[in-house]
Amino acid sequence: MSCGVGLALLGLAAAEQLAGHHARAVQIAAAASVLSVKAGIVVEHPMLPGIGERIAALRASIPTAEVDACVAVGRVATPAEVLAMLDSNEQSGDEWVRRGR
Repeated sequence: MSCGVGLALLGLAAAEQLAGHHARAVQIAAAASVLSVKAGIVVEHPMLPGIGERIAALRASIPTAEVDACVAVGRVATPAEVLAMLDSNEQSGDEWVRRGR
């Protein structure tokens, strides 16, 4: 189950990256990473080759303190919380980070 959810979250991270929501993409990728570690697998989205490199590039384009905050929030987010954040139609993940999820 975690594998499928992790793959789905990576797809959402890619969509957020393409939409210009870099902070949210980093947060979602962090949540996907945690799920893959819990499942004991490496998550690479089969339809999004290179997503790991794209997320790494996003992380490099955001100030370190913001990346740290995004990753910290994403690492403890549940899939339901990620979906709720996306459903809120916020333009970036910044508000989600400030609220502590």
